[in-house]
This record gives sequence, structure tokens and C-alpha cells, in this order.
Amino acid sequence: MRSRVYVITGTDTGVGKTVVGCWLAAWARAQGWRVLAVTPVASAGRGAARAVRAALGGAVWVAAVTPG
Repeated sequence: MRSRVYVITGTDTGVGKTVVGCWLAAWARAQGWRVLAVTPVASAGRGAARAVRAALGGAVWVAAVTPG
């Protein structure tokens, strides 16, 4: 099986990185793909990590999604 990595970037807070990432993760899971999504830098608290965790179906802990 071939792995793919997608990176979503943006230059400001509030431009939709988390929204797009969560939508993409949820869509890929619905297609039957194995998905892991992370937010390596969380400058605005754990809200983004909680949203990503929800998009992953709660499969990982918040601490695994965002360090610190």
C-alpha cells in the first residue's frame, strides 16, 4: 500500500486550515482510508486539536494530535 502525505498551510490564524483539514480527514475516512491528522503547532489552544480528533472519529488522544 502506498502512503500519501498532504500538508495544509496558511499564513494567518482563522484562514480555514483546521476546517479544511478536518473536512479532508473526515472525507478520506468515509472513503475507507486510514487517516492520521495532526496540528504540529497549536498557537490558539487545544480547540483545533479537539476538532481534528473529532474528524478522526475520536481514534486518537488530543495529546497525540498536538504536542504540549
